[in-house]
Amino acid sequence: MNTSNVALVLISMLISYVYVFAFLFRTFKVDYYNPIVKTSVNWLEPIPNAIFFFSSNPLLNTILISLFVKVIGAFLVLSNSYSAVFIFIICVFDVVGFIVQVLFFSIIGSVIMSWVSPNSDNLFFRLVNEFSDAILNPIRKFIPAMGGLDFTPIFGLILFNFLNSFVGNGFIVWQLALR
Repeated sequence: MNTSNVALVLISMLISYVYVFAFLFRTFKVDYYNPIVKTSVNWLEPIPNAIFFFSSNPLLNTILISLFVKVIGAFLVLSNSYSAVFIFIICVFDVVGFIVQVLFFSIIGSVIMSWVSPNSDNLFFRLVNEFSDAILNPIRKFIPAMGGLDFTPIFGLILFNFLNSFVGNGFIVWQLALR
């Protein structure tokens, strides 16, 4: 693999992950007035909507463009060794795994920030808190705070750790099934 292919693969991965964040912003309906979200939506939304003009669902368009860019990058590297179907499956597992990891680390980040700098006005910190609150609020309905301690991040981390292992094991099973 030459250096131009490596650069193209890295660029495709970066673009794919940026679109995953745009997908998460839209999925969790984070604060649009946060400049990070507003900039990403204004810059990233027109491209998938133009490519997938037949679909009126911007959420679907965003994840499809992320997957599409990821497949192109992986195809540049793996097309000599693997089939197109296998490359597509690899990319689906990678995108889903990245989403799970982002949500997992947003919970960890929110917990750490609640200890270090509660009620911070930093835009990035507010974004991380919005992600974790969107994840943990449904769990908080079933597990209330006990004695002033919130145990929902522990259950959220266990859930996303399970999902991460499920995605990883699903990929391994799929890889063995294709052999």
